[in-house]
Amino acid sequence: MIQRKCEVKYSKIVPIDTENCPYIILVSKGIHSHPPPPPNHFLFFLILFK
Repeated sequence: MIQRKCEVKYSKIVPIDTENCPYIILVSKGIHSHPPPPPNHFLFFLILFK
């Protein structure tokens, strides 16, 4: 497996009063320099339809 560095940066904005505003903003900036990871729900699919 070849490990590649991804240059995408993430920022998370969380309100001070999460009871009145229960939302979080996640911002990503950049372009991924790697392929997407393999799916992780395949095993669940096999168990479900066994």
